[in-house]
Amino acid sequence: MLLQESSIQGSLALFAGSCVNCPLEKCARVDKKECPFKDKMRTSLEAIGFDVSKIAREVFNTEILWSSDGSQPSYTTLVAGLFFD
Repeated sequence: MLLQESSIQGSLALFAGSCVNCPLEKCARVDKKECPFKDKMRTSLEAIGFDVSKIAREVFNTEILWSSDGSQPSYTTLVAGLFFD
């Protein structure tokens, strides 16, 4: 998705969940420090009001599976968006 962002002028890629492609083991912001990658940081889709579970279900006919007991779900779903003029 970031590759598409770099190839389409003025576009912005947003993802569901937390920061992606971050090499840090622990988020710097947890310790009230500035993110060293703030120029690459993205707001999550949920943070600006997207219901990614509903999008997956209604647009892509896919149910997002969540872990309720710490076990891994049988598959992983990633929802992302590429916004451009």
